[in-house]
Amino acid sequence: MKIRLGLLLTSILLVAATSAAASPAAASTPAPPAAQAGGAVAPDCGLSPASLLTSLTVPSSTPAPTFLYGGATCGSCSRSPCVGATYNQVCGYENGQYGYCLSPLGNNCSDGITFKCQCWYGPLP
Repeated sequence: MKIRLGLLLTSILLVAATSAAASPAAASTPAPPAAQAGGAVAPDCGLSPASLLTSLTVPSSTPAPTFLYGGATCGSCSRSPCVGATYNQVCGYENGQYGYCLSPLGNNCSDGITFKCQCWYGPLP
């Protein structure tokens, strides 16, 4: 009985909290700014929004893409005929399908730069 009463009270509090969070709060409208002494002063100090936007330079948040095929090579640890070949180079033709020098698992040679390639036929795993 105590468990049911505890669950009932918890659910009532949960419903009350979600309904209070879902209802919009009464927002009061801000009062207009008071007039300043000393003559008419423009609130933006003579700057237009367009001049503000053109003066801002926003750096790019994403770096330029680097393509894998642009100069990536297969290393000396690769299987023949892919040793020293460029990545995705045609390396053979078998059963009506071309083979390409690929690193299907993304492994690198011990130098950490070149790929451990093999002549791969068909879709990647």
